[in-house]
Amino acid sequence: DWNIVTNQAVSQTQSIKCGRRDNDLQLPGFDMSGYSTVTVSFWYRVDDIDANDNVTVQMWNGSTYVDVEEIGDDPEGTWLQFSATFTSAANPEYFGTNARLKIEGSSIDLGENLWVDDFLVTAE
Repeated sequence: DWNIVTNQAVSQTQSIKCGRRDNDLQLPGFDMSGYSTVTVSFWYRVDDIDANDNVTVQMWNGSTYVDVEEIGDDPEGTWLQFSATFTSAANPEYFGTNARLKIEGSSIDLGENLWVDDFLVTAE
């Protein structure tokens, strides 16, 4: 339920925005079996989000989501790039047939915003 907006974007003319009434952003399950590395990258921008709002990038471990990194307490008003690479040797729980990624955004308060753009997932 995030909104497509045209007033904030990195490389094109649109991004997606999370506000206080929105839920988490979840990528549908994808098959990671047979791959040894996956890299997740995207651009994001925060506005007035407090550190205690717990806006985090999470990966599915087969039974629950696990926090990868908090992005809500980063510097405001500028586009920042998130990038993380996972290996099947270090994180085998992320490499199943139903791999998932989520941005936990449901704790954003009134007047706080998060934009995400240019999302890319690559696997080798």
